[in-house]
Amino acid sequence: MIRSPYMDWQKLNDSISQFNLIINCTSQGMKGKNDFTLDFSSMQQGLSVIDLVYNPLETKLLIDAKSRGCQILNGVPMLLNQAALSWKLWLNIRPDISDDIIQFVEDKI
Repeated sequence: MIRSPYMDWQKLNDSISQFNLIINCTSQGMKGKNDFTLDFSSMQQGLSVIDLVYNPLETKLLIDAKSRGCQILNGVPMLLNQAALSWKLWLNIRPDISDDIIQFVEDKI
């Protein structure tokens, strides 16, 4: 596990060149909430950005990251895998989360 100290927004923007992975685990960017925005101008080549928000599928954070050439991932796979683990816990059934299922859910959002 990699830990990062608390950073205010300005320090986060100033430090983005040090990161190769950014994960938004907040509700920022969710439909009806304020956008989560970063300045990607000093990013590392190959930066990956994950936003656990799934509505909208592409938040402003992901749109901005994608426009700068970052690899992006929305929150649908996490949503589905959490559901699968709940099914395992409560029903002793572990559904397989395939790319087809992820695409199906994304098409419905």
